[in-house]
Amino acid sequence: TFDGVRTSPYADMYSPSQPLSSSERQLIGRSIDETYQTFLQRVASGRNMEVSAVNEVAQGRVWSGRDALEVGLVDTLGTRQDALAIAGNAAGLGEGPYETRVLPRPKTVLDRLNEQFATQSTKLWKSMAATSLERKLWRHRRVLDRVLGADSKIQTRLPYTPRIE
Repeated sequence: TFDGVRTSPYADMYSPSQPLSSSERQLIGRSIDETYQTFLQRVASGRNMEVSAVNEVAQGRVWSGRDALEVGLVDTLGTRQDALAIAGNAAGLGEGPYETRVLPRPKTVLDRLNEQFATQSTKLWKSMAATSLERKLWRHRRVLDRVLGADSKIQTRLPYTPRIE
């Protein structure tokens, strides 16, 4: 079983331990609808079209470049360089060439090797920490047995075990 603490009705909405309720499904549906309406408004504004006209054409579909050109969803087809030239002219930057950067920066061989090394060393440290934790837990097994074997009753415990001699 799973226990949880919620601070709002939808705090555990995406929990894998339970299915979505009908109100959660409705909330997700409203969010999708709002996102789509925002998309339609932005396309309509950018294309100087009515929202209803964009919706009539788009209808939530994904369009190929050629098909989008035919229905007026794009101005032209071209390469990345064509797009840079059009954007540069629209921004008043004059003729190119323009300096561009690909972000995020492609990883070098050294970057990838460092990531692999970091992953392996993290696994090693976690393994060592688990072994150390197991030793510490074993030393406190009697207290743990009392705590864990208390039939899930609420308990108040001191942060130490008093030893009376």
